[in-house]
Amino acid sequence: MYEIAPKVQGWIDHDMPVTVAMVVETTGFSNRDPAAAAAATPGQTPVGALLGAAATESVRQLLADPTPRVAELLVSDQDAAAAGLACGGLARVLVTGSVPPHLWRRLLDREPVRLVTPLAADGTVGRTRLARAVDSPEPDLPQRLRRGVSQTVRTPDAVVTVLWPAPRVVVVGSGAIPDAIAAQARLLGWAPDVVTDAAAAEAAIAALSGADGVVVTSHDRSLDGPGLAAALKSRAGYVGALGSRRTQQERRGWLAERGITDLSAVHGPAGLDLGGSTPAEIALAIAAEMLATRSGASARSLRDRAGSTHG
Repeated sequence: MYEIAPKVQGWIDHDMPVTVAMVVETTGFSNRDPAAAAAATPGQTPVGALLGAAATESVRQLLADPTPRVAELLVSDQDAAAAGLACGGLARVLVTGSVPPHLWRRLLDREPVRLVTPLAADGTVGRTRLARAVDSPEPDLPQRLRRGVSQTVRTPDAVVTVLWPAPRVVVVGSGAIPDAIAAQARLLGWAPDVVTDAAAAEAAIAALSGADGVVVTSHDRSLDGPGLAAALKSRAGYVGALGSRRTQQERRGWLAERGITDLSAVHGPAGLDLGGSTPAEIALAIAAEMLATRSGASARSLRDRAGSTHG
């Protein structure tokens, strides 16, 4: 949804009607993008994609009719493999021409949003609306939608979609490990920003949202101190600090001298215990911890998890 927002906003600015398609439920499609969406307006080329290129023509046909509905879309294993998906399957797709026009400006501003589309017992689909904050304690918002990742849940009377922007990661420091963290972030579709001076770090961190993260790798107090201080004042959803326990203690002392004593939000030493030691392995461990923190996952082995997995 975030990727197609600039084009759709242009249509909205010209008072052009927009039809949107979003995946509600799937059987199969283990590696699909949960925030993917496609949109169309008469006389223009549709934007976005559902399920990669596996169902491009089928999605175009769905978008040709703006009537709000939940349609089924079947993709064979052969077509899925050609599109880079692990397997095919069945998708239920919400198609609607009633998405609130001000949604797209919110997406352009990288705000997390929650959409609610009523479903009647007879299958009728109501108008999609922007609901209150995504961290609302309302009972119609399942706990798994409060995890900082894009997800859709179909309840008996509604489709609830929570959208979060792709994370930004500010890495404070220079060297092989920051470079590896940036490479790992790009592999995940995240946007890394490696900064090497305090002023740049403070400016970059101040612009972060709850979907984003900070990783402090520098051991220079003139850089890692201000970086951590800025991170703790920011909205960043993940704050990691690389370094030995001695380094962590020295940073705590530096921060305490400046009146910052609550470091409960800091993951330090940063990263999950994966047994790695090379820059690439350390980067993987840190990215995995950030992902687990954002999703609310336990980071345990999938072998020990009940229910469905990505296989």
